[in-house]
Amino acid sequence: MHAVPVNSFADSPRPRAIQSGHDQCTWGLGLATSPHATGTAALVANRREVVTNLHVVDPDCTGNARFEFRHGYVRGHSLAVIGATVVARGSYCVTRKSGRHDYGGDWAIAVLDRDPGLVERTPPATETRPLTIDATSVEDLRRDNGGFFLLGYGMGFENGRTPFLSPRCSLGRLFSPDVVEHRCDASHRTSGAPIVRLNGPGNCELVAIHVGAIKEKPGRPRYESGVNANVAILSERFAAAVAAVDRDLAAGLDAAQIAKRMSARPASR
Repeated sequence: MHAVPVNSFADSPRPRAIQSGHDQCTWGLGLATSPHATGTAALVANRREVVTNLHVVDPDCTGNARFEFRHGYVRGHSLAVIGATVVARGSYCVTRKSGRHDYGGDWAIAVLDRDPGLVERTPPATETRPLTIDATSVEDLRRDNGGFFLLGYGMGFENGRTPFLSPRCSLGRLFSPDVVEHRCDASHRTSGAPIVRLNGPGNCELVAIHVGAIKEKPGRPRYESGVNANVAILSERFAAAVAAVDRDLAAGLDAAQIAKRMSARPASR
């Protein structure tokens, strides 16, 4: 397995442009836009749950909990633009403020103000369901290595205005229990992009989300020396939180109530 250069689309074959179709792999994809950052986000579990990186929605760690989810964004147009509220977050800001950089804690789960399927009058058919979460350990995932795909946006691909499907890619070194190197194409705006595998016809499982590149950068706390790689957060890091939010949504709770309940649960790793 060869390493993909960090933040580039240099390898052949090139990623493939995708449209916001109604199949499960692409229907849930969209942009998360906050006042100071933009990245990829995806619907998971419930048609109102979104997962992305915390640094996309709260890059300055001010406690921001609101952003816009541009569902099915392609070339400046979206199927719907829906407000979202972060109800659970990882330890990214806590560790950053203490002078460390915790890639594994750089995740956020948000609840959309409205169901995009209802806004767009899309029937809740099986082919328009969000991504399912696969919390398989990296040891088991490696048995399927080479069978993963990244779905997302990237400034190195059609100026970040069109979502792409990467060529098949693989997982590499494990830097911590939940942070793994990956060899999928990525660039700026790919933060939060789901890395998926197909499990049966049309069924896409999210195994990780791209978080960025480990490389030395002025002002960034050192992670590990001599490392230059694209990395992702394994889904097992936030799978329990997604399941808890899903149960609360099914019980009829709103975002504020869910956020309160999530904050009362044991602290996320």
